Amino acid sequence: MKKHTLLLLCFIFALSAVFADGPFRAHRFDSFKNLPVDSTHIVFLGNSITDMHDWAEAFNNPHILNRGVSGALSSEILENLDPIVSGHPKAVFLMIGTNDLGSGIAPAQVADNIRQMVERFRKESPATKLYLQSILPSTVGTRTLENERATNDLIRQIAQDYDAVYVDLWDALFDICMNHSNTLDGLHLKASGYKIWCDIIAQYVGEECVYPGNTIDLQTYGNLWGSNAMRASYISMLPVRQDDILFFGDEMVKCGEWRELLRDLDIKNRGTGWGYDGTWNSIATVNGMVEAAFSDPTGNNLSPRAMLLYTGTGNVNSDAPMDSVNAQYERLVRKMQTRAPNSRLYLVSLMPTERKNDRVVQFNSFLQQLCETSDKLSYIDIYTPLVKKGVANAEFFSGNYLMGKGYQKVAEQLEMKLREE
Repeated sequence: MKKHTLLLLCFIFALSAVFADGPFRAHRFDSFKNLPVDSTHIVFLGNSITDMHDWAEAFNNPHILNRGVSGALSSEILENLDPIVSGHPKAVFLMIGTNDLGSGIAPAQVADNIRQMVERFRKESPATKLYLQSILPSTVGTRTLENERATNDLIRQIAQDYDAVYVDLWDALFDICMNHSNTLDGLHLKASGYKIWCDIIAQYVGEECVYPGNTIDLQTYGNLWGSNAMRASYISMLPVRQDDILFFGDEMVKCGEWRELLRDLDIKNRGTGWGYDGTWNSIATVNGMVEAAFSDPTGNNLSPRAMLLYTGTGNVNSDAPMDSVNAQYERLVRKMQTRAPNSRLYLVSLMPTERKNDRVVQFNSFLQQLCETSDKLSYIDIYTPLVKKGVANAEFFSGNYLMGKGYQKVAEQLEMKLREE
């Protein structure tokens, strides 16, 4: 009886986490509606394990699009497939199902949703090459290797039935379930895990992975932990080139497909993981991403043309003294200037929130003043175009999450400033 009660509680907890994360997933799906897909594109489709990684940079292929959504279920991918199918992409790499299984959804239901996705592509975009990737092994939460194997067997059969390619990643990444060298949490991947994955699919992508063969020894974590440490590990492996514009920031930056939004292949996303850490110290997390980006373990990095910085959301929306927040932010700015002294640095204002914004306005004023201290600093105001009657304009937000139109508005402001200078 106690065992059944414990299983029921685990199931309820898993479902609660899924529903609580719904607004985040909704804003990510909404952002895709304004991003066109065409027949030259290779789309990576899935949940956080897809979302966390920068596939285009890892393969040095600007035609690769990331359509991963952290926390996504297979049913949600199916419901939001229109913008992808209608673009008739060249290829789709799909990995989905681990969140379903972790929420108590049966393997047969996961497979049925994947089958419906495949049928839509075969009917509406028959030229699209489909690569169905196995669910990775994990025993985190209520996930079991038995259910994952059963789901993968069904996915393999779907691939056979519809002339798709089944990509088996199970054995190569089996140590994930033992929490060894390629993961920090037994579910998501470090750079070394993505190196293994990318090497397996390189033959289908048509490009080799830019990560070095000894990524497992070179990857660094920016003194971070959890998902942010894993994201920092692949930021540490990505080369920095002299034409690059590196965009550092928190959740808002990470979830923006800036290369597409700004139509500029030189813009590189260096945002953190999803959400904000438990200390509400987003500046410290972004500081870790800066550390990782400039760690230069391969010795081949150059100074980027410019950098964008959007951070402080967690700090400003906490009870931390503003003087302390300002000082921490300024230290980060000075560090970035030291690491890339010839790069122009754009300080991007914080967005408005759905509640009182006095502290946000105060912080943005500080950023403007800080830009007056150096001719290498420029201020970009995204607050004003997004605010209405003192709070976040509902046209661009759902709660405090920036929606598709909001990302377009931010991109307009960034593009305008970058073109000026």
